[in-house]
Amino acid sequence: MNPANRERLQMLLNGHAAMLEEKRLRPEGVFRQNDPFREEFNRLARAVILPTLTEIKDVLVGKVESASIFHRSTAAASR
Repeated sequence: MNPANRERLQMLLNGHAAMLEEKRLRPEGVFRQNDPFREEFNRLARAVILPTLTEIKDVLVGKVESASIFHRSTAAASR
């Protein structure tokens, strides 16, 4: 994740923390104020977070498949 995306995500998370604090202090006053935040967060999540998680999943699946192939070949060799 590049620094600009990390900074945007940190800004959104700070906004989320502020919104949660406001909701805790005045639960009746925070009804639909967070729509712009929610829209921005969802857009950022689709653009940055999900592709990053997909890359991580692909790497982990590749490692599991490689380990499986390796263990099968070493098990066959030891017979």
